[in-house]
Amino acid sequence: MKSRVFLSRGNVRLAVEAQKRKSAAGGSDEIRVPAEWQSLAQSVRRRPGAVLLLGASDSGKSTLARYLISQFVPKGRVGLIDADIGQSTVGPPACISYADCPADFSGDPGRLRPAALSFARSLSPGADPLGFFLACERIVRFARERRPQFLLVDTTGFIDGVLAVELKLTKVEWL
Repeated sequence: MKSRVFLSRGNVRLAVEAQKRKSAAGGSDEIRVPAEWQSLAQSVRRRPGAVLLLGASDSGKSTLARYLISQFVPKGRVGLIDADIGQSTVGPPACISYADCPADFSGDPGRLRPAALSFARSLSPGADPLGFFLACERIVRFARERRPQFLLVDTTGFIDGVLAVELKLTKVEWL
């Protein structure tokens, strides 16, 4: 699956993405930046707002988030909501977190420190939807108060079924 923007409503864009590969040297990941990622970054730079990243587990949502952060920090304040409670990059597992991205962000998610955390009560949104909803709502409210020019939302790989769709649509409404 290639990266593409598939829905835009107001200041919210939804992006499904993938395309990451292991480097030939082994070990570390090397990011290939597809034209779709560049196009998404240009589109959001022209009209700042929120970008909700959707995709299956291990499809590269967090990698796309890091790329977009590196593209946006020179242009304004960037915030990241890490709502991937099973594979968190900012806060601890089972927590939804918000981080302000520093202007000198190098792409290393280990440099991001949570400004806010909310316990989701489970490692999977399907196991405790109410806990997940409440944690998301608290962090989205916090993020809106911070007023970042660019807000990226890294989500779980929970994308199949009615509950998954409802969770994603609710995030869009909140943003």
